[in-house]
Amino acid sequence: MQVKKKFEPHTIWEGDGKQMNIFINGETFNFCWYAFVDQTTTLLVGSSITDTESSNSFLEGMKRSKNNIGFYAIGVLLDNRLPETDLSSVKEFAEEHGITIVRTFPGNSKSNGNIENNFSIFEKFVGDIYVQGTTSDDIAKSVAKNIAEIFTQQRNHSKRGRLGGRTPTEECDETVRPEDRREAVERMKSRFEKEADDVSKKFKLIETLSQVEKLSSESIDKLKNNLKKFSPDMIIAARASFEAQTSKYPEKYYSIEYFWAILRNKQEEIAKQVYNEVYRAGIDLSNKLFDKVDISTNKLPEKIHNVICEIFNLTTPSRQLLQLESLCWALVGFSKRLSLSELWRSVESYIERSIRISVRTWSMVVEFLNKRIGHLIFEDSIVINRESTPNSLSSLIH
Repeated sequence: MQVKKKFEPHTIWEGDGKQMNIFINGETFNFCWYAFVDQTTTLLVGSSITDTESSNSFLEGMKRSKNNIGFYAIGVLLDNRLPETDLSSVKEFAEEHGITIVRTFPGNSKSNGNIENNFSIFEKFVGDIYVQGTTSDDIAKSVAKNIAEIFTQQRNHSKRGRLGGRTPTEECDETVRPEDRREAVERMKSRFEKEADDVSKKFKLIETLSQVEKLSSESIDKLKNNLKKFSPDMIIAARASFEAQTSKYPEKYYSIEYFWAILRNKQEEIAKQVYNEVYRAGIDLSNKLFDKVDISTNKLPEKIHNVICEIFNLTTPSRQLLQLESLCWALVGFSKRLSLSELWRSVESYIERSIRISVRTWSMVVEFLNKRIGHLIFEDSIVINRESTPNSLSSLIH
């Protein structure tokens, strides 16, 4: 399994807070465990225990992390839970120490998945803490710190398959601050900012719906995440249909799930339209490759051979790709009256005797057809030697 980001250790730390619940003699104490995880190795570099999640949680956790590691990361990933009014001290701290703050957007679990996974494991193996004894805020906080430290040690000294069987502590030993990765971190920051801006613009298209206004913050985050899959035009069209339905039947209540059903239906309609257009274009092109007059079965291998030769006489890869797509449609058309696997065995036999098609060209054709309609023509006839497939194949088939 590959490391998630191709960064050196301590290029990016992921930071986030989790509420810890301590129960002492029936009295509940809540604290925020604010932890930082190295994105590359998943090393838990440090954390803080505070009363609530705030800029103070972040700053205390960062300072403890530096005490453990010896320096700060180039960049720190944060979610949007800290309000702008609480970020001024964080930004000042980051600027003072040369740290790039990269803020993720709601629903983007891939951006800070390591810290989220860290909390999931903690929840699974530790969860709420019940203590019997004298009720004291200081005792409760001390217990929280001890539990977090135990978990940190367990995480940092467990071997990881993604690190070649080494532990995060071993992987991070003697690592220096990777200053040369600053530009890559800045690019990541720009990419997340653009994604967050796109999501915000899409959300604004529906945020005034009464059904949306009633949603919890968690539900809105999920909604924003789902909106990433749809274009603005599609969202606008779905909202128009949704509002038309609610206006037509004002006595009925339509939930946000009804809006999602309309939106998915719009997406399916567009997908069907695109498929039909591609189908018609493919059939039209395939008719141009093969004469409309009926070709006898015994003549088809030779004709397919000649068509492949004509395709690779074209001057540009894009035109070759277009004609290979047409060949796929033609072969699908032939399947109405004969077995494609049997036809393809005949084509292979013919190609073996040909001096016009090179091994490189043939491997490109086979790889392309295998990706498109391999289940129809290669069911029992060939095994592709992928190591012999030319490197330029990817530029032709993608």
